[in-house]
Amino acid sequence: MQVKAKTSDYESEKVGRARRKYKRRECHHDPWAKEFAQILMGAYYWLVEPTSIKSELGNGLAVFTVLYKAVELLRIDSYAALVTLPRVLQGLLYAVSDLYLYKLSSKLSSPLVGQWTLLCSCLSWFTFYCATRTLTNTAETSLVVIGLYYYPWTKSAKLSFENWKFLWIAAISVIIRPTAAIIWIPLCVGHVFSARRRMWNNFILYTFTTFLFGMISLRIDKAFYGEWTLVPLNFFTFNISKKMSHIYGTHPWHWYFTQGLPFVLSTHSILLLLGWKKCKNRSLQLLLVYSVLIYSALAHKEFRFVLPVLPLCMHVCGYYITVLHQDRVTSDSQGKEVSQSISDEDLKEDEKVGADRKDADSGLTASDTADSFSETEIIEGVRSRLSSKQRQSRHLFPYLTPQRALILLLLGNIPMMLYFSLLHQRGAVDVMKFLNTESRTNRNMSVLFLMPCHSTPYYSHIHSGVAMRFLTCEPNLNNTEGYTDEAEAFYNEPIKWLKNEVVRAPSRRVYSHVVMFDSLEQVVDRFLNKGKYRSCSKHFYSHFPGDKRKSKHIKVFCR
Repeated sequence: MQVKAKTSDYESEKVGRARRKYKRRECHHDPWAKEFAQILMGAYYWLVEPTSIKSELGNGLAVFTVLYKAVELLRIDSYAALVTLPRVLQGLLYAVSDLYLYKLSSKLSSPLVGQWTLLCSCLSWFTFYCATRTLTNTAETSLVVIGLYYYPWTKSAKLSFENWKFLWIAAISVIIRPTAAIIWIPLCVGHVFSARRRMWNNFILYTFTTFLFGMISLRIDKAFYGEWTLVPLNFFTFNISKKMSHIYGTHPWHWYFTQGLPFVLSTHSILLLLGWKKCKNRSLQLLLVYSVLIYSALAHKEFRFVLPVLPLCMHVCGYYITVLHQDRVTSDSQGKEVSQSISDEDLKEDEKVGADRKDADSGLTASDTADSFSETEIIEGVRSRLSSKQRQSRHLFPYLTPQRALILLLLGNIPMMLYFSLLHQRGAVDVMKFLNTESRTNRNMSVLFLMPCHSTPYYSHIHSGVAMRFLTCEPNLNNTEGYTDEAEAFYNEPIKWLKNEVVRAPSRRVYSHVVMFDSLEQVVDRFLNKGKYRSCSKHFYSHFPGDKRKSKHIKVFCR
């Protein structure tokens, strides 16, 4: 990159490094936004100053680092390219996984199930929201779906190159995000012991694959960390052994079942529940339940963590809509058979009944109305018999058809697609776009972010040599007595912190721009007035900030 970031001891070199530990369980920063912004920040900053970045995201950085390097070599490293291309790359990978989701459902059931499953996935608001976001969960999900397609689901599957592709894809998914092992461990164990004759061969191949990709992972981590380290082990130690993930908030064990999945699935949850018993792919269903139970055992929970099991839910939904479709086709064919089975004697009997009736008002004879009467009675009889069969086939929802199920999905997902993809938290990106524009005309620009840490993207979204500082929230890994992170210290006593860290600091810097949520403006108005700051930009953030330290708008104050 052509940009040399201006940083100080407390700035970007700390991004992704964990030095201290929290003992609190209340979360005042958004871990979702943290990874979305940090993975690009780490990749960007590694190219600018590779010796000073040590990101906890490890191998997740490698893909975007290569992309940024290619952009630099091609001399197209503009702001638009740096912001857009990572999303395009992520979206293309997820598009490939959608194709493999169709192939997986077709393989396990039928092409018709595959078509409905793909449609369900495309209509999922959460899939739409995540598919182009730079989250390791998105890449993990894409690789899991592709790997599941190549997995030998039947015991009679012959040993071939095609069947072993799943193992290599599984290894890559675990390298990118270790939580992928939750899905792959039971499948791999089952595969090793599925055939006694091939058990030893399977064991050797698994050992070789683990060693090979383990070495690849170590080498990538060495390049980014500057030292030999094992990221999956660090991941397990930090999140499970030391329970450090608690600093990002905790939820009860049932949260995924009562809130997480229902919110993520929206109206898909209705089809999932109705189709659970109908679906015949028990292995896939057991894998889904097992994965969610393991996720539930961890105290720290997020909506994005269940993204890898979302395609499995889509398969069950697609299966159920296929059942509805087949029931309707069967009912139509049965209706034709019923109408054809009506005997001539029934027709004569209906005509005889009609002949005994007269229309007194019109003066018509029974012979004139017999034909119409018998035809009406026949149609009603067929409809009543069809209706009873349809009720039996559709059990809980007798009026649910594939078309109505499609309308249900559209009503429950399209509004959420539009809101969460176009409006929700968009101010975090818009403010960086504004700062990027400002940096083109202000060479001495410097920015102070008075916000919960990782609320916005960083250098990857400004692409300019601007000095910036944000409030850090590093864990207390050293178990320091009475430790308080920088963001917490600021929000506890904002004016005092500003005096010590900004106004009276030895290396005092007069920032040209200050960024904050508008709810903080009245708290620090004295600092803004003395510094002669004026409001120069305002950006909508969210109708539901979800944190008392955040608010509806983000404001930028300029000198």
